[in-house]
Amino acid sequence: MKNIILNTIPADARSTGSINLGMEITKNKLNVSEAHWREQLDYVPEIIYANIFYITHIFNLISFLKRNNIEALKNKRRNTSIIVGGQGVSNLNGCLDEIVDEIYMGESDGDYIDKNGWVRVSEINSDLNIKGNKAVVELTRGCKYRCSFCEYGWVHGGKYREKDISLVKSQIQTIKLSGINNINFLSANLASYSGINELIEYCAKNNIKILNSDLCIRDFDKINNGTFSKSIKVGVESFDEITRKNMNKYISDDDLMEFFKEATKISSNIHCYLIYGLPNDNYAKWFEWVERLSYLRKGIEKPLRIEFNLTNFEPCKGTPLENAPMINFSDKNDFLQEWIENLIKFGFIKQKDGVGITYKNAKGRLGRKENSYLLLMKLRDSSSEITNAIIESLPNGVGRSIKDPQAIKFLSRCEN
Repeated sequence: MKNIILNTIPADARSTGSINLGMEITKNKLNVSEAHWREQLDYVPEIIYANIFYITHIFNLISFLKRNNIEALKNKRRNTSIIVGGQGVSNLNGCLDEIVDEIYMGESDGDYIDKNGWVRVSEINSDLNIKGNKAVVELTRGCKYRCSFCEYGWVHGGKYREKDISLVKSQIQTIKLSGINNINFLSANLASYSGINELIEYCAKNNIKILNSDLCIRDFDKINNGTFSKSIKVGVESFDEITRKNMNKYISDDDLMEFFKEATKISSNIHCYLIYGLPNDNYAKWFEWVERLSYLRKGIEKPLRIEFNLTNFEPCKGTPLENAPMINFSDKNDFLQEWIENLIKFGFIKQKDGVGITYKNAKGRLGRKENSYLLLMKLRDSSSEITNAIIESLPNGVGRSIKDPQAIKFLSRCEN
């Protein structure tokens, strides 16, 4: 087969053992073979369909082209066309215009074009997918909410759609007959699924373990089944009530505390996603909440872990905050010092042998470092003036994280 779909996921990504459902759907529809970006082929593909799951994976596409002696500039390339798709490349400002022949906007199994020109599927009836001892069943696409900062809600996700519960149950039975009892139910917000409690009960009855537990606090009260998950992952975004309101993700402090109290009844691990850098956020409120949650945890008899994961705010095209200022890293560094001190003080993290908590040993829970962030925003915001920097800076591709020397090399090229 002379056409391929290119997997650009880094070799050291945490998700290498997971299933990229969008790529699997596209691969099956196109009936093409899969290649990984680190492979060297013994033929030149006529069409390369590159799945760019995350924006920095652009560099892995370039690395694949160099490894296989395929010209990166489309006006010089002969006999090979490059079509890219995926969330990583579908909301840019033109930085790939001189490299790729087409950016596919939308869902490869779509049957109509929405008002924004994206291809969408009207009915969610995707096949199940099995890899190793795990399976994926898609539940929903899109999101019911439009948080002001959220690229998925405003751009990628499209209209909210659900898979019928009867089809979900049928797919669960097929998976069970294959001897697998671990299923990732793909959804941006598992609690939004209208049949969530019926699904939880059905999984419990069939000894199926639900691997994912990402949910929105607004929908948590719809889950009334205590067998839901030992771990809950929830987007808090900010511990400042006013900021949550300004971000169109309002939940009062009282309701937020009620969520934590109820979540502790069905879970032993609550993983909070937070965004540093949202406009006018009040970080004094964050420190107050760390103390409040420490008191809550002391009153729980069973072992309870509450974790905090920071990501950097990224102003995104197509969202209400597309023109908001980027992060000031001098301010962030000051914040992190106080944040880490509070987490240690109230027992949420431990300082071992006098070694401080840093970007290096925090396992990604402090967000990107400054140069990596600037690289990311340069890709987001720039047009074709950075073409040469994309092609020449990182010929060996990138891993899960961007190292400072890599980011500096790219940013320097952008200035030349």
